[in-house]
Amino acid sequence: MKKIVSGCLMVATILTYLMIISFYQVKDYDQIVRMGQTKSSYQIYLKDSQITPSDQLAFFKNLAKQDGVSIILTTNSLNNVVEKSVIVNPQSFPKTSFRLKQIDLADKKNFYASYNTKKLTQKGTIPVFAKNNKVILQSMDRYFQKKQIVDGVYTIIPGKSSKKAVLKKLARFYGVSRAQLLKPTIGNKFEYFTKNILILGFLLVLTILVFLLVNTYYPITQSSTIGIKKLNGWNNRDILFDMIKFGILTILIVATGLDLISFMLFSYQPQGFLLCCILSQIIILCLYILVNIFTYIIIKHLSIADMLKGSFHFGFGIKLAFILKVMMTITSTVLLVNVSNAITSVRSNYQLQQDWSKEGKLLTVNSVSSFFQTNEKQAEKIMSNWFKTIAKNKGVYYVDSEISTAKAILPEKATIHNPTAKYAMMTVNRNFINAKLPRVKKYLDSTSHIFLVPIKYRRANSQIRYLLQCYRYNDLASKQQEKLKPEQVKIKIKYYDEKISPITYNVRLKKRFVNPIIEVMEESRITDGQSLFLSNTDKNSPIKIENNQQTKRVLEKSVQNAQVKQLGLKFVTVSEILTTSLDSSYRGLQALLIGLIAIFIINLFTTTFLMLYIISSKQKKLAVERLLGYRKVDRYQIEILLISCLGISEILVLVYLKATIISLLLAALLVLIDLLVFDLVVRIIETRDLSFLLKGGLA
Repeated sequence: MKKIVSGCLMVATILTYLMIISFYQVKDYDQIVRMGQTKSSYQIYLKDSQITPSDQLAFFKNLAKQDGVSIILTTNSLNNVVEKSVIVNPQSFPKTSFRLKQIDLADKKNFYASYNTKKLTQKGTIPVFAKNNKVILQSMDRYFQKKQIVDGVYTIIPGKSSKKAVLKKLARFYGVSRAQLLKPTIGNKFEYFTKNILILGFLLVLTILVFLLVNTYYPITQSSTIGIKKLNGWNNRDILFDMIKFGILTILIVATGLDLISFMLFSYQPQGFLLCCILSQIIILCLYILVNIFTYIIIKHLSIADMLKGSFHFGFGIKLAFILKVMMTITSTVLLVNVSNAITSVRSNYQLQQDWSKEGKLLTVNSVSSFFQTNEKQAEKIMSNWFKTIAKNKGVYYVDSEISTAKAILPEKATIHNPTAKYAMMTVNRNFINAKLPRVKKYLDSTSHIFLVPIKYRRANSQIRYLLQCYRYNDLASKQQEKLKPEQVKIKIKYYDEKISPITYNVRLKKRFVNPIIEVMEESRITDGQSLFLSNTDKNSPIKIENNQQTKRVLEKSVQNAQVKQLGLKFVTVSEILTTSLDSSYRGLQALLIGLIAIFIINLFTTTFLMLYIISSKQKKLAVERLLGYRKVDRYQIEILLISCLGISEILVLVYLKATIISLLLAALLVLIDLLVFDLVVRIIETRDLSFLLKGGLA
């Protein structure tokens, strides 16, 4: 027991140390990004600037000379290296912010880096906490040798001129307002509590739970030793110290070793790092001493008379173990529910990948830039114009599929004959109809607002017309909706009697519709709703593009436009999206299973110690019953009932929540293993001699 307690303390100290390192790694990266910023500094944001790098460099150098300012451009390279490109004024430049005593960038080729680049022009090394946090300090001339765009975030460190005067010059030079220069276009947000910290925290909690169980039972196993020490005249405090000194020594040795290792591992330590390590180690030591108040209570209340009677205090230990047992059961139930959902997700994504394998070569929009968040209306307008341009190519499709109810389409106060009636609706462009639905392309003409409707709806022509007028009305901008009523919306319905089964390209729906209602989307008259849908990405993007050389050339040419560049369009194939989604589902399932296994191991520990507490509290009674020939099931019927009830409750909850069969089988397996562990504990205890147990030997 003593070794397990010490092992838990050692693991807890190491895990806490690793959590602090992970926290300071993120904090150090945040500080690297903010290098050069001071209390008086401010940032300007350049976007779509037509200024050339050479003109900007000349202006910045003149500004540094006349106004005494220093300027820092912060960028990120493809290898996630933070680049600090600077115009230096010796009086205002904050070299201490870069953790350097001296900076020499007189030669434009010179630079400083946090790692060894093996280049002769590297003048020195910038100290960083973690090796994977990389930063380069260089002159702005060096940066713009291979760059033609000046857009970015610039930090201005003021000198002898005021902020207002400098901003006035900057605004005049770039031809924009001061407010526009100061308006953030991008931002950095750092999550200090990363995935690593959460995993380490989870392991720390598990370690603490094991420690609590073992440490609570440990003094009970030492009750005979405690009694002998009391007979020999030891006072309660000396007995307690003798029991916990090994644990204290473990914490002190491990803590000292880790602190010494810090000096060897990290050439640069952020402010407060070592202090944080020491404080955490002191807290662990204090908590260890605090937890042993229970040990002191047992020592204090354990008398010679109690030893002779075989009366020990198990109440607290039984309550603690039972509470933990219930907590572990609840936690494992929650995890099993999540495992069930993850299994369903994996199955669904795998089936999707199989179903869409033939259509997976089509390109779609995977992601867009934050420009859509900061300038939503402008971004939508640019996106619509971009789509109009590329849709001139036959291999570019617009496909939006959904199943809508009449109630969802019609106005709230409208009289609906069958509000739950469902309609398979598709909005597609002419390119899609020509390429994928050749049977119905004969219905297309030069008119707009066309709906292709299956012949079966012709009998209810007036109803279907009003329904489709409302459908199109819902896509109009609010200003347009104010000017007319749904029945005034102009549409043209053409009924078709051909049997068609177009691909939906909607992974949330079945792969194909049979004879859907088709709205023909006109690129020259994109509605407000269609424009909004164009901004969707990943699985929800209505844009589908044939993956061939011709369309690739069209895409490459179109995204070179200055306005389109702001959108930050990234394209991938449908197969890649589905593969990524499947991989993500697999990783999520793996993480849940690892968590479930960890919780189940703690659950077994809890079962073991709960049984030890219960059996130890009534071992004489159990020994007598065993002597009288009681069966094991009869002797331990309450304990078996307790474990079974908790397990059955878990299974019933899973059944109620409609969990998968695999999750139910896992739950049943966990209950079975729990009972087997209980049986093993009983067998180990009952291997002792009856005379030994009757004398209270277990405790």
